[in-house]
Amino acid sequence: MQGLDRYTRKLAAILFTDMVGYTAVMQRDEMLAIQMQKRHQAAVDSCVKRFGGEVKNDMGDGSMSILPSAIQVIKCAMAIQEELRKEPRVNIRVGIHIADILEEENGKVHGDGINIASRIETLGVAGAILFSKEVYNKIKNQPEFKTVLVGSFPFKNVEEPMDIYAIANEGFSVPTSQEALSAGKLKKQDGTLTAEVKNKSYSPWWWLLLIPVLIGVIYLFNRAGKNPEGNSSVLSEPKPELQSWTGRVVHFDSRPAAGVILDINAGVARDTTGPEGQFELLLPTHYQGQQITLSLFYRDKLNLSHEIRLSGPEVLKTLKLKPEE
Repeated sequence: MQGLDRYTRKLAAILFTDMVGYTAVMQRDEMLAIQMQKRHQAAVDSCVKRFGGEVKNDMGDGSMSILPSAIQVIKCAMAIQEELRKEPRVNIRVGIHIADILEEENGKVHGDGINIASRIETLGVAGAILFSKEVYNKIKNQPEFKTVLVGSFPFKNVEEPMDIYAIANEGFSVPTSQEALSAGKLKKQDGTLTAEVKNKSYSPWWWLLLIPVLIGVIYLFNRAGKNPEGNSSVLSEPKPELQSWTGRVVHFDSRPAAGVILDINAGVARDTTGPEGQFELLLPTHYQGQQITLSLFYRDKLNLSHEIRLSGPEVLKTLKLKPEE
């Protein structure tokens, strides 16, 4: 291939950032969204430079950077999250992978590892830093980093599922495996399995042998579907247990705040306050004890957004709006 001498191959730690809920904020308050975007860009530029890296792509509400080592990239990611945790807060998620890349003379980079880092980022929630096992193996003996395994996830163009870890130091969010599965851009395995089954052929004699078995299964199923009184029971998919979180929103001077939209994790749960500022949010029970992003929208503008840990019912009992400017 011509022109390969214009490329430099090197090992790099790849860092992706993405603003959480940016589209929703842009729809409600364009100026606020632009301010948040600029604050995000400034934090990424400053921290990446401080830890010896280089920002390669700045998408406004997201970025892609490369850094020289796994330790440097984790420190950089933590510094970015800590900076954006300050007011005015900007909620972002971070994905990290380490891999070989090809870099052109003009600085443009290529490689499968870049795609993987981007997909790891999609598994996260606001305040989270997720990374691959390749990164974990290089930092696991560093006592300053607390880590936890989120789960094993199938990515496009990757043969085996990848173990994904998260920084679990105080103040950083850790998504559950269910949250990561619902949010991430992953390989759809069901279609592959179906295709494999369709490609198999069976002798017609097998169907004759299966008929008695099917009759027996249907008989047992019908018996199991009736209670002692002979009434048929209805089989249904188990629904996740939900927990109710109630409270009220008030203005800064303690007046009830009606018409306030409360949003958890960009749409996982949402409610609008009533005349006395009261609300009820329904969340799966596994959110108990988890750190979430709570956003309050008032008069079509984002009034407040911060991370809280759902440690008990009293956490959301009374929420105060910021004074209107």
